[in-house]
Amino acid sequence: MKTITLIFSILFLLNLSVIGQSWNTLNSGSTSLLRSTYFVSNYEGWAVGSSGTILKTSDGGATWNTQTINTTSDLICVFFASPTHGFASDISGKIFGTTDGGNNWSELVNLGNTMRGLYFISETTGWGVGQWGTIYHTSDGGLNWTLQSNPNSGFLNAVHFSSATNGCAVGDFGVIYTTNDGGANWTLQTSGVTETLSSVHFTSTSEGHISTYSGSGKFLKTTDGGVNWNVNQVGIAIFFQSIFFTSVNDGWSVGESGFVEHTTDGGATWNYETPIATQLYSVHFPSSDIGYAVGEQGAIIRYGDFVGITEENTNLLSIYPNPTSSNLTIETETPIESIHIFNVNGTLVQRELTNKFSVESLTNGIYLINVKTIEGVITKRFVKK
Repeated sequence: MKTITLIFSILFLLNLSVIGQSWNTLNSGSTSLLRSTYFVSNYEGWAVGSSGTILKTSDGGATWNTQTINTTSDLICVFFASPTHGFASDISGKIFGTTDGGNNWSELVNLGNTMRGLYFISETTGWGVGQWGTIYHTSDGGLNWTLQSNPNSGFLNAVHFSSATNGCAVGDFGVIYTTNDGGANWTLQTSGVTETLSSVHFTSTSEGHISTYSGSGKFLKTTDGGVNWNVNQVGIAIFFQSIFFTSVNDGWSVGESGFVEHTTDGGATWNYETPIATQLYSVHFPSSDIGYAVGEQGAIIRYGDFVGITEENTNLLSIYPNPTSSNLTIETETPIESIHIFNVNGTLVQRELTNKFSVESLTNGIYLINVKTIEGVITKRFVKK
């Protein structure tokens, strides 16, 4: 009877990915002001902040490791185009890059202007916006940047591209610029507000949202690619720092005093909670079920709790021997980019880059192996005995 119960419990876990839809405080191990966060999966992400602080987690925020970067200036923004290729900007105007997941960071360029927002559509192509309303573009992974526009004297605070050609940059005094040709030309749009626009996120080439940093509690929404904007003032008048949508309907915004706003109807209405009593600066959701926000005094909170991972696309991958006591071999139809192994609690326990490796160090039990190829991600179960 105990054996049957155990098997049922394991199968139950393996068919659930996330439970506990609430915000929980994580221990970052840092007291730095964290200004920006970015995740490439539910488990793997970075947070950057004051005095060159850069933190990385590979287990969904359970533990954070400090990475080394050659600056003592405040880091303003972090963005990863892939699990290996990432970029960070500091307040002095420097852009840093990594090609190995942050194990090594190097200075790519000093633009002389603070870049408050970064956005990349690939490992080579991206944009930066910031001081004096500057908009820069790179097509070689950040080694060289071209000034695309210098339209006003204020700050541009954020940029988002919904495609290789369609982008939007927002900033001080209600400024909104859009492009439909990859930034060759930027058009000033009418926002209808004069407040500072802090963050922008598009769910498609036509529909996008903007948060305001003004104490007015306003959000802006467009349904025509940024030409026209509707203003929605929510009941709570706070300063919003960051906005992120996981779908057309589901979105989040964070700001002062630990306020987190949530919409499930595309921004028509918003509900708030205060999971932490400190300023939050950045929010990012790698999936609809898992999200992270960072802020003052090393604050990091996570939405959703891990329980397990569902097997996906198993017919595209072979694992043998299974069960195994020592080594595993993986065969796929396409080249392997990365391999992650998780226990049934959803914790990352091992990472590999080749298709043959040892799992002797793992304790006996059931594990899920997540294999990323050029065509997608495959997840399959194996047993260590």
